[in-house]
Amino acid sequence: MALWMSRSLRTLLNEAGPDGRAEALTELKAAIAGREVTTLPATLTPPDAEIARIAALLLDDLAELHLLQLRSVDRPDATRLATTSAGRWLRTTQLHHAGRMRRRAVGVMCAEPPDVPEATHVRYLTTATGMLAFGDYYEMIALIVTFPFDGPDDPRAQRGARDMAMASQATSATRMLFEIDLAGPALDVAYQSMWVRAMADAREEELLPTIRRWRRWTGLGG
Repeated sequence: MALWMSRSLRTLLNEAGPDGRAEALTELKAAIAGREVTTLPATLTPPDAEIARIAALLLDDLAELHLLQLRSVDRPDATRLATTSAGRWLRTTQLHHAGRMRRRAVGVMCAEPPDVPEATHVRYLTTATGMLAFGDYYEMIALIVTFPFDGPDDPRAQRGARDMAMASQATSATRMLFEIDLAGPALDVAYQSMWVRAMADAREEELLPTIRRWRRWTGLGG
């Protein structure tokens, strides 16, 4: 049976191009080289164990980055808002991390061996989709946290609160999927396939337009 891919991941790979895909794969291999995960079930097949290891290591690497973003919310305006040099550095740093998460999604797709079983392929799809989502949500929160609103009555502040809450909840749900579903000995292929497709639809129809809106408001373009 021919392997399938969501439109979000296909677009991501196409936009990366051959050089970008090769670079992303090299970065991924360097990030996980020599690192083991001792908590994976012994019943996983070798192909499933490898992608479960990749997913666990990538999730572990996100811990410090999410802590940076969490702490940035409590910074005073002088070091948080993008109207200051410190705030612009904070935003630039977080956008760099968001881009790296998206490159990890490219690397995961490029790391998939040929002729894997459908369930293993879905593990790769789910891992890549999750990393892409982490990058999108991370960028959205970074743009909102560093945005200089015109006071509490600014309608963008209300929109920012809603968008940030959505991104935070979605990030937590995706993290749980990594911790529980991808590391489990069995994978619900039908459910994960549905999740990958649903995330792709949500990204195209809702998430990307929202990110583009915040980019325009911050002066970074659409």
